[in-house]
Amino acid sequence: MLKRFFEKWREWEEALAGIDDLQGEVILNLERRVTRLEKELASLRTIPPRGIERTASSTKAERIDVVRDSARC
Repeated sequence: MLKRFFEKWREWEEALAGIDDLQGEVILNLERRVTRLEKELASLRTIPPRGIERTASSTKAERIDVVRDSARC
């Protein structure tokens, strides 16, 4: 009797395998989170930094451009 019960149980187990794919849901949620964070990062990069003033001196202007370029990387 137990043997038949376990045979039926295995059939149900195979039929229901993967129905609760928790790992797949975790990966989908992680992808959504990464996408959201990438959008936030892109929007932050478009905002100019405060406190940097351009001057007539070309050396300071070059330094400002270098600082901005390094911040983008």
